[in-house]
Amino acid sequence: MPKSRARPDPVSCEFCRTKKLKCSRVQPCSNCVARGITCRFLVPPSRERSAVPGDSLLLSRIEQLESAISSLQQQLRTENGPTSAPSAQASSDYASYPTSGTHDYDTEDVGYLENIGTRDDTLLCDMSDSLEYEIISLSEILASSSYNQDKNSTRSVIRLPPFGTGSLLLHTYETKLLSICPIVYIPTIRSLLRTTYLRLKDPALISPSSVAVLSALFALGAFFCDPSSTSEIATTEADSIALSKAFSRNALDLLDHSRRTSSGTLEDVQAYILMSLALSHIDGFSARSRMLFSSALCMARDLRLHRLDKSESSADAPYDARLLVEKEIKRRVFWYIASEDWLQSTISGPQEGTYSIQHSQIKVNLPQDCTDDELALGDANGSTFEDAPTDIMVFLERIRLAHICREITDTLPLETVALLQMPYGRIVALDQKLEQFLATMPHLLQHHCSNKDILESMYPQLPSWRYCITKAALSRRWKLNQAFLLRQNLDPRYSYSRRACVESAHAVIAGYTSLFGNNTTSTLLTRMGIAIHFTHLALSILIMDLCFNRPQKEVARTKEDIKAAFKIFGTAKTVSPLLAKSLVSLKAVLQRNHIDLTDAFPSSVGDQISNGDDAGRSVSGATGGETSSSLNQNSYQDVTMDATFDTFWDYAVQIDGGMDLDEWDHLFSTLDTRPI
Repeated sequence: MPKSRARPDPVSCEFCRTKKLKCSRVQPCSNCVARGITCRFLVPPSRERSAVPGDSLLLSRIEQLESAISSLQQQLRTENGPTSAPSAQASSDYASYPTSGTHDYDTEDVGYLENIGTRDDTLLCDMSDSLEYEIISLSEILASSSYNQDKNSTRSVIRLPPFGTGSLLLHTYETKLLSICPIVYIPTIRSLLRTTYLRLKDPALISPSSVAVLSALFALGAFFCDPSSTSEIATTEADSIALSKAFSRNALDLLDHSRRTSSGTLEDVQAYILMSLALSHIDGFSARSRMLFSSALCMARDLRLHRLDKSESSADAPYDARLLVEKEIKRRVFWYIASEDWLQSTISGPQEGTYSIQHSQIKVNLPQDCTDDELALGDANGSTFEDAPTDIMVFLERIRLAHICREITDTLPLETVALLQMPYGRIVALDQKLEQFLATMPHLLQHHCSNKDILESMYPQLPSWRYCITKAALSRRWKLNQAFLLRQNLDPRYSYSRRACVESAHAVIAGYTSLFGNNTTSTLLTRMGIAIHFTHLALSILIMDLCFNRPQKEVARTKEDIKAAFKIFGTAKTVSPLLAKSLVSLKAVLQRNHIDLTDAFPSSVGDQISNGDDAGRSVSGATGGETSSSLNQNSYQDVTMDATFDTFWDYAVQIDGGMDLDEWDHLFSTLDTRPI
């Protein structure tokens, strides 16, 4: 019998043999490739894998599906994460969630589940009208009575200035206001301006939040521009204010649309901050301005900007200029909100004595003191020239002052009675911290700095920087000591507070008046309602001290400062009707107390009060007499502590100056709550 031949080894893979499939007999075979499984042979095939019809198509299709799934996961993480930044930034907040025990949790999934329902778009999207954009000239914006609504359509129309005009408005903000509010990155804003105008024909590609930022910048640029006959923006002050209001309405409409259609982005926070700043100069420190700032604060918390640097895991990440710039701008935005929150807690008003951001809950590094160019290059050390001032230098000092204001708010009670009963040493200790702050500011920001003329010729905005940060500190100093201004006759210890108030008032008025010799900053300070307000308060402090404390020293200096302030306010009283009326009342108070400052008033102011001079003299001529005493007793008995500012000033003019200290405290607080 012939010898039987041994059975040959199998040439198909294990999977094909099990499933009874035709194997291509290459490794990996087409069946295993299509199913995405490992291809195993008992005996490796002797030939290399060759092109099998359909293999390349299947591989290409698999790659497309994997790419689509990966993109969908990244999109979900970005939309539901703490910010709308790219995936490298969005996933960083998920990677630091703690784990316990031996459980191997997926931290990204845990972070996703924690954020369900917190960053979803609102259900009002379908109920919001669409936006339309158009470019018209500034003269058409001024002439249009209903620029933001098309009468023939229910769709909102946002009308923007020409591109060249928008660039000029942005330049005005950059040169005059960037140091006050450095929350935008100018190169990015310029790129956004070009992109927005290129996409105006397709509104679906334009983000309302981005246009809201541009409109808010336009509003501030128009308000602080220099009106002249050759200006391309505004020829008169009235036109600049009207343009600012028009752009402000644009920004508010865009923010309202964004609020109804999205959960908020960083651009929304920036726009709310800018509009709060704009309205604080247009309306004063009004409820609308505070509401916009509160919206920015709440949205920043939703974006978790207060936890921006909670993890250091990204320290070894590869260098990415765009991500570094974005994170630095987020730091500036958050610290602007935090510092403003703390600074407002020491200003009279509904928010006095309260703040929302707790320092122990902040996980954000301070902004870097560097220019935009240095920031783009990733230079964390900032400028190599120590005498070169930057916008962020002023911003950092503002943050340092805000920490002191937060401590003042935590220490002082709200009621005047409780304030007078607390140990006076605490008041002195807090005042000394403000004094130390003024003494330790950078040399460039101090009035007695060396090479002052050279530096100001190189940096024209340096005087306004110096004034703004100094004014902010001095105003808090006299606010801290104001309750003790008129009490030095009761207790000699209070002479410390009287000196602090008077010195601060002298410094604010001297700084304000000296800036009008510089043409580059006069318009800025004339338009800044908050600057006029605090200078007006300083003037009131000097007049109160001169009339009621009757100082024996430095009377001439006080009178000269009062004259200088009245001279400036006499030409700027058209800024606010309240300012004009207050000037008349202050002049009458001086006349009632026999203080001669007739040469301190412009003729226009003197004409306004000429009708009341005789009445003032008839009352003041009997100081301490029967007529004056009866007028004081009969007139003041109907005045309550809830009387308005105007009512208090009317009685201050009429009576003999015998108002109680608590009543004068309330008068000053009422004046402090009415920004000029």
